[in-house]
Formats: sequence, C-alpha cells, structure tokens
Amino acid sequence: QVVLITGASRGIGRATALAFAAAGASLAVLARTSPDLEKLASEITTRYGTLILTITGDVLSAPESIINSVIDKFGKIDILINNAGIYRMSRFRTDPSIAAYWKVFEVNVKGPLVLLHAALPFFAKNEGGKGIVITVGSAAADLPLPFQSAYNASKAAVQKAVQILDMELKEQGVLNFLVQPGAMVTDLG
Repeated sequence: QVVLITGASRGIGRATALAFAAAGASLAVLARTSPDLEKLASEITTRYGTLILTITGDVLSAPESIINSVIDKFGKIDILINNAGIYRMSRFRTDPSIAAYWKVFEVNVKGPLVLLHAALPFFAKNEGGKGIVITVGSAAADLPLPFQSAYNASKAAVQKAVQILDMELKEQGVLNFLVQPGAMVTDLG
C-alpha cells in the first residue's frame, strides 16, 4: 500500500508514519519542517527499510503537485491521511485581525479537502476505484469552549465534511474515515 501522511514530522502524524512503516507500507510524508521530516525518514529507513518520499511544504500551496510527487515515485496512492492542522486560542472580540481565525479554517478544513480532491483521479485508477482517506479531526468538534472558536469550529466543519464525503464517494470506492482524538500531548496542543 502507498500511504501519504500530512503533518508527518511530529505527534500523531509521526506515530502514524511509524505504524504504517512497521506494517510494510510505502510512505510519502509531508510536513512544513524539513529537519524533523528528514529525521523521521532516516529512522523509518533504518528500522524498516521502507520506501519513503519526503515532501517539505504546505498542504494548501500545491495539492496537485503533492499528489503528483507521490504518483511519480510510487505510481499510485492507496491511502491519504489528512493529519496536518494548526491550533490557535483566540479572543475573538479583542483579536486585532480576523486573518488568524481564517488561517485555522484554511489549514484545518480547506487543506484536507483540496488534497482529497487532487487525489480522487488517482484513486479512480486503482483496482475498483478504491481509496481510503483518514482525516484527523478532534473531539473539540463537539465541545463549545471559550477562546477556541476557530479551532473547534474548524474541526466541526471537518467532521461534517468527512461524513458527507463518505456518503458521496463510497459508491466510487473511496472510503472516508474520521478519527477524533481527545486532548493529547503533542506540539500542536
């Protein structure tokens, strides 16, 4: 299986990459920070001998290019794991700009959607048109907490998008799953 994992350099993404490598998958790992990504790739190659492609970048900047890099290296993509995300506490009333609020939505909602959209034509080329998409949401989607409106609302949007996209795409063979972890000790939050 060929697996693309976003936000792979640390936390949940890193642990997910190690688990898929241990299971024998070929990996494409994406993150914004090259040193952490290269360290992960070195560890995976040393421990498991796994074929691995590292991509340094942002999920929003060039989703088609990201998917094409995976296809160029492996010839296909079987599983997309949308893990990249950002967290920002905010005081909506007193924040000087709404731009930071929308940045959380762009990364947490738009990011997974544009990457899935870019992957769809390649899932269609798999046997039976199969593809698996696992999106990392958050238990925060269901928690109305003060000073977390951007993050929690973005995760609620992702929750609904994944549920609806699963209904829309499963007839074509693309299954969408949502993982909603609770509070975790990671660099994100």
